[in-house]
Amino acid sequence: MTELKFIIPSNLHRFVSQKLLIFCLVFSFGNCERASWIAEDSILSLNGEWEFISDNNTNPDFKKGTKITVPFDFSSDDVYQNFDGCISIRHALPEKVRAWMNQQTSVAIDSGHSSDFAEFYLNETSKLGLIGKTGRRDPYLSGQDGRIVSVLPAGAFRPGGENYIYAKICKIPGKPFHWSGPKVSLGLSESIFKKFGLELSVAFLLAAVYISVGLYHLLLAVRRPSDIFNLYFGLFAIFFSIFHLTNNSTAEILFGSHRQLQSKVDQFSLMMFIGSLLLFIARFFQGKHPKFAIYSAALYGLVGFLDIFVNQYIRDLLLTIIAGLTVVFVLPYISFITGRSAWKGNSDARLLLGGVALIALGGVHDYAVTNRLINSALIMPFTFLAFILGIAFILANRFVRVHNEVEELNASLEEKVRQRTNDLQKSLSEIKELKHQQDGDYFLTSQLMQPLAGNYGHSDIVRAEILCRQKKRFQFRNWQGELGGDLCAVYSLKLKGRPVLVFFNGDAMGKSMQGAGGALIMGTIFKTIVTRTQNTLEMQELFPEHWLKRCYHELKSVFVSFDGRMLISMVVGIVDEESGLMYFVNAEHPQVVMYRDGRADFLSENGMLRKVGVEDPDEVFVVQTLQLKPNDVILIGSDGRDDVQLGINEDGNQIINEDERAFIKDVEEAKAELLQIEALIRSRGDIIDDLSLVRISYKEEMTSVADILDDPFHNQQAPDAISEKSNRRKALRNAIEEKDYIYVGSEGQKYLEKYPDDSTVYLWVSYALARLGNYDKAIDFGEVLLMRDPTHSKNLEHLSKLHYKNGNKLRAEALLAASKFKQG
Repeated sequence: MTELKFIIPSNLHRFVSQKLLIFCLVFSFGNCERASWIAEDSILSLNGEWEFISDNNTNPDFKKGTKITVPFDFSSDDVYQNFDGCISIRHALPEKVRAWMNQQTSVAIDSGHSSDFAEFYLNETSKLGLIGKTGRRDPYLSGQDGRIVSVLPAGAFRPGGENYIYAKICKIPGKPFHWSGPKVSLGLSESIFKKFGLELSVAFLLAAVYISVGLYHLLLAVRRPSDIFNLYFGLFAIFFSIFHLTNNSTAEILFGSHRQLQSKVDQFSLMMFIGSLLLFIARFFQGKHPKFAIYSAALYGLVGFLDIFVNQYIRDLLLTIIAGLTVVFVLPYISFITGRSAWKGNSDARLLLGGVALIALGGVHDYAVTNRLINSALIMPFTFLAFILGIAFILANRFVRVHNEVEELNASLEEKVRQRTNDLQKSLSEIKELKHQQDGDYFLTSQLMQPLAGNYGHSDIVRAEILCRQKKRFQFRNWQGELGGDLCAVYSLKLKGRPVLVFFNGDAMGKSMQGAGGALIMGTIFKTIVTRTQNTLEMQELFPEHWLKRCYHELKSVFVSFDGRMLISMVVGIVDEESGLMYFVNAEHPQVVMYRDGRADFLSENGMLRKVGVEDPDEVFVVQTLQLKPNDVILIGSDGRDDVQLGINEDGNQIINEDERAFIKDVEEAKAELLQIEALIRSRGDIIDDLSLVRISYKEEMTSVADILDDPFHNQQAPDAISEKSNRRKALRNAIEEKDYIYVGSEGQKYLEKYPDDSTVYLWVSYALARLGNYDKAIDFGEVLLMRDPTHSKNLEHLSKLHYKNGNKLRAEALLAASKFKQG
């Protein structure tokens, strides 16, 4: 920030016309010589020793007559930290200057930059000898870094005596205290003003170049929004041009005495051009907006915005903080990004590093000039110009590369299209061949699965229907098929001499071939168990509970060997055709649904097992039972019945059904008919998984419950049936109380054949057979009750004793421990 006072020379037309020489100086690189415009001996330097006069007795080392070197900077001197006053010094007019003034030739001074406020006089520290001043003490007006370019007052000149230039450099506490120059010049007015005019012209010319480059890249950003780095670089160039204009002699012309406005514009443009440069570097070399760059740029923008509204003290504080953060974090970050890109061979990054090195060299050079280590002109503005033009060159070079690539593509487009078409045709042929082979594998796998699934039940009392829709559809030659992990199978068997219907609904983990592989394995195992039951008396003599347990453990023993890579969920069950009692096991399969009298609901399942293939030593095997009534319908289905895509949300994600009771509503509306249930499910959305359903109905053609209640004949029969069961049960209870174990053992088994749902009688029969010494058969009846009710403490104690007597001590101890745990 500078303050400037100058006087325009009388021959203004010549002064203005000679500004054209500036372009020669800037662009001709030596074709025009500075000496032809400003005589080298027409400007003298006043840098060096000045005579100390006074500083209000502040510094004991300075006495009147002491020599002080100009330029100087006492800002860090402890003596002047709280100094509130002026230091007065003087310098004798050089003999050559006195000769010019004796000839009445106009002489001017260029004071360079000084701190806060300063006054310059010729001979007399009065209005007559006043050359110029910057700032003001009362009322206070800062003239920080002010500069005087003014003609020496001829009236104060003493032709026959000593002549001195007096300087009063002043400060108040908290402000810098310096006369930094870097050069204090005295010379012919025309030469001084020409030199100053050259500085102004160069400053405006550089600003014009920055603005032109910035506007050009802003236009590119508008035309090519994808190359957003053009926007960042354009903003960087524009804001830097504003910062440039607030930090040299042009500031006096643009802002005059409005120092606060100049300070705000200066600091705002500084924050904005650093933030824009950071975003440009990050986006250009990384192709994205890293969070660090975004947050840092936002911080710079926020500080720049605050600078508009806060006072000078707060602005200085914010500038100090931001300067520290920039040096510690931002500059290393920019260097890292650029250096890494250069290391990877990015030529643009290498050019940018060269520009950074040029700026660093210019900074070191100007520091040496300012501290009088070398005698040279300041070059920092020109190195920064080279840096900005270098970036513009990088962007232009990038644009040219892209343009050349587009031209090359256009030139060979037809050939590339033809080549690409041939490649695609070849790839398509290969894909078709692979697809044909894959469909062949699908076809063979589906053929293997066909005999393992299906409805092989032939009962008129317990009827079964199955529906299986695999997700994967395929066509192999003239055959169409489907493949998946769901399996449905129904068989008619005999257990304990009673006709039963066995049903199986399983869902193997995975889709397509993986699921089909699991389904093939579980179908083979289940088919083997069914075939063994059909062909061996041992299997046919098993209780339904024992048969289900053996089936579950055989499946589990195979799938556990896959170490969790293949699991299945399933429901496997048995329906006794004579009694209507249903036994079933659920291994993490969707809940079983019962449809009765026009209402559907989930069965209460308290004994659900883990998926087949999960090893759980603490798992308790439980067989669930349900007494079916005429016209009852049981529906078992895989999770495809619930996995329905209802639509797409605003984010483009699938909306999946989460209402399990939607299936209940479909069952009721379809009256438990499979095809109608499927149609209702599909009407809600797309099924995204394999779908399989098994429908089991009991005595469906017989009179409904409502009809029975309305028919007097049937109402008369029901009490008789209930009375027979009650009488036989009462007889068994009396017999066991009278210890007639032969009667209980014989009649109890007959009773259970007709009424297998009466779980308590199993314990009576087991106890009676044990008292008769038939431990094996007693254990069978006790184990059946255990699978129905694992918490029955009396049965646990009874079974423990039986196994102990039968020599199976490990089983006995396990049951005894379970009994104590239940009682505890």
